[in-house]
Amino acid sequence: MTARPPKSFVDDVFDENTLTCIYSPTRMNKYIPGILDTRFMYGKENKKMLYMCHPDNKALPPFYVAYQIPPQFEKKKLSYYVTFQFKHWNLQQPVGTLTQNFGSIDVLEHSYEYLLYCKSLQGSLQLMQKEALKRIPSFQIDLPFRDARVFTIDGKESMDLDDGLSIDAEKRSIYIALVPYVLEKLELTDCLLNRAANIYFPDKRISMMHPIVASLCSLHKGCERACLVLDLYHDGREKLDVVKVKVSDNFHYEEDRLLADPDYQAFMKHGIKDSHELVSSLMKHINRYCGSVLKKGIHLNIQKKDQVLDQRFPDFFMSYSEYSYSGEYTQVSSPIRRLVDIMNMTQLCIEQNLFPFHPEVCLRFYDKLDELNQGMRNIKQIQSKTKWFHHLSTHKNQIYTAIVYSKEMSTKGRDIWKYTLYIPSVGNTCSVHTSNEYEILSEVAIKPFLFMDEYNLKKKVRFQIGLGITQDLESF
Repeated sequence: MTARPPKSFVDDVFDENTLTCIYSPTRMNKYIPGILDTRFMYGKENKKMLYMCHPDNKALPPFYVAYQIPPQFEKKKLSYYVTFQFKHWNLQQPVGTLTQNFGSIDVLEHSYEYLLYCKSLQGSLQLMQKEALKRIPSFQIDLPFRDARVFTIDGKESMDLDDGLSIDAEKRSIYIALVPYVLEKLELTDCLLNRAANIYFPDKRISMMHPIVASLCSLHKGCERACLVLDLYHDGREKLDVVKVKVSDNFHYEEDRLLADPDYQAFMKHGIKDSHELVSSLMKHINRYCGSVLKKGIHLNIQKKDQVLDQRFPDFFMSYSEYSYSGEYTQVSSPIRRLVDIMNMTQLCIEQNLFPFHPEVCLRFYDKLDELNQGMRNIKQIQSKTKWFHHLSTHKNQIYTAIVYSKEMSTKGRDIWKYTLYIPSVGNTCSVHTSNEYEILSEVAIKPFLFMDEYNLKKKVRFQIGLGITQDLESF
């Protein structure tokens, strides 16, 4: 194997004969995430001091990056969440140019957008906004109008109203916002990002689509909207269609106005416990039905875990899921929030001759199943991490009861166990490494600490486990 030239990056590709670099993702990347440490200076370039910047990707070396510290911060010597791009490697370390500064690392909220770049989940919606604003004035829904009393049930904070319901003497109907129709009419299909879903941080939401477009799809009261509808006839027949409806009302879960509504009460005659269960059961039904008729789509394979849990764990702990090309369950019920739902809805309408969509959105993402799965995992990871950070910044010095969910030998040393713990009161998990031995499903007391790792310049969470004994524990 030919030796790599000096001053090369781990992802550089070289011509074997000339050792010339012919491809370098690092050198081409304008947004390399890293932490800029202004505590020490390493010379000057173009009248600006050079500081060390530590890439999030540990396979990359530290960079020198030129930065002018604002006068009001000269004495504080802060570190910053940033992105940068490669400039040259004429010094001992590669030199980069700052492209974005998200703010100092001592402010928790500054880390949120930075984490998007660390997990390759960033993306701009400016093009979608620009193109949408051109065409919205002439936008019309050219679908058959259905005169039905359609209403939605969502949480109080919900902004994306994907689904609605109606009921009459013949049938119950489930309506899902026909997002592909809006995207195609506004010529926005090419503006979709590779981001697999909305991302929810403690203080804000990072949308998959621009809010202007999402609002045009959402089933808001008094608005005409394009919908995919599944009719559930009382005689057992089921039928898909695409229609235009005028939304009659927006309810919140379990609100008094909903509980007194005659149509809602008619739905509850089918043995449903409450409004949460009603919406959940109907969304699962339409997803299962679409999965049974969809020939070429992205299915959600839900695998039951061998481990037997109890009622202390939420339902999602009982199984794990990932996308695949086959299965009995597919997702169409949240197209404003999930990319896969848009793909499946598009393909479903084509196969069922409901609407002649152009299949570009399906073709563009269909062969990227691994990327979709990794994208969903990355989203779950950063949502969990930021949820912990936010909770611990507002709830200090508290002790929690945790349940041992999994147990295995750690790679960190002999006689060290690695545990995954679930904390019901927080609704989150954590991993710990300790020499203490605990049984699966047993309860332990833990005390989390949020702190700044001075070496890596990252916020971390450590856990004290057991009765006052601090262990060498896992951190984020």
